[in-house]
Amino acid sequence: LGVVPPRDRGLLKRMIQGVLKEGSHQTEMAIRTKQGNEIPFFVSALEVQIDDAPYILGTGVDLTLRKRAEKRIQHLNAVLSALLKVHELITRETDQSRLIEGICQNLIETRGYNYAWIALFDHQREVKDVAAAGMAVASLQNIARSNEGKWTRCADRALRRPGLLVTTNPQQACGDCLLAHTYSNQGAMTMRMEYAGKQYGILSAAIPEDFIEDAVEQSLFVEITGEIALALHTIELADERGRSAQALKERQLELEDKTKSLEEVNTALKVLLKRREEDKTELEEKVLINIKELIDPYLEKLKATGLNRAQSTYVDIMDSNLNDITSGFSKKLSPQYMGCSPAELQVANLVRQGRTTKEIAEVLNVSSRTVEFHRKNLRTKLGLKNTKINLRTHLSLI
Repeated sequence: LGVVPPRDRGLLKRMIQGVLKEGSHQTEMAIRTKQGNEIPFFVSALEVQIDDAPYILGTGVDLTLRKRAEKRIQHLNAVLSALLKVHELITRETDQSRLIEGICQNLIETRGYNYAWIALFDHQREVKDVAAAGMAVASLQNIARSNEGKWTRCADRALRRPGLLVTTNPQQACGDCLLAHTYSNQGAMTMRMEYAGKQYGILSAAIPEDFIEDAVEQSLFVEITGEIALALHTIELADERGRSAQALKERQLELEDKTKSLEEVNTALKVLLKRREEDKTELEEKVLINIKELIDPYLEKLKATGLNRAQSTYVDIMDSNLNDITSGFSKKLSPQYMGCSPAELQVANLVRQGRTTKEIAEVLNVSSRTVEFHRKNLRTKLGLKNTKINLRTHLSLI
């Protein structure tokens, strides 16, 4: 019984009872070697007669290789299930932080990996984000920077060289690392996530040491690391396009605001120019009217006073110069004044001032009849004939 571990001695007892009752029995149990190692065996036993005495004959088959193969297949199935979940996550996630958190969680959910952590860093190799599953995220602070500002050994080596970094015994190989104690009976695989010449960060996972050297295991880890790097690259491109689109939109809005402002300024300038033109026309009208009302009548009177030849020449020069001054804008004179004689304009000015016919006759040294004649002509020329509109009121409005 000493070769059978205590936990399996019940199996041995039941096997003996089965043989004695049924003549044979089969079971699986562990057998302990002289060195103390336990080996799984498939044991068959049957009852035999030797010299008319009953004996139990037992044979065993070493199951070590089969058990190891079963364990490997079971582990690879768990890894493939984890990788399938990671694939599904990669196709739908658009945020880098949520992506690496989900990847770490999926890698350990199926028991394919015992621990998993990811560190992302910027172009200066400063860690900008970390995620972990199977271990406390707080423990990853040393992944970003450990003592004296250096990377942890596995991360530093993975960053400096392409390909997969395998650590068979992290507790021994990385004894100074703050994470080493988490890798009891574990191996570690670490690899930098790189795509199109750009390094995005580090992926590291722990698996049972029995599988750390398995070529298929390593190949699957390399494959998933590359796909994660591609996903990070895709998200980065999408973010850049989004930022470019947002910048373009903001630029368009800025240009629209500037265009609107320019249009408003242009409209204001047009209004000012129009007002300036109107003011100019109004000023020219006033100048022309004042000349016709206040200067021309007296020039005519002056001409009729019996001037000598020199005086007459000066008056003619004044009259000609005034005509030259007003020739450029006389065509802009309000239509109401076009065709009015100097005497009529003089009467119109005095009527607008509120003068009576008698007062106007005295000022102009003419008869009241002459003033009434000019008033009548003014009403006709201003379109007031046969209307009840007051001449003074109308003149004050133009």
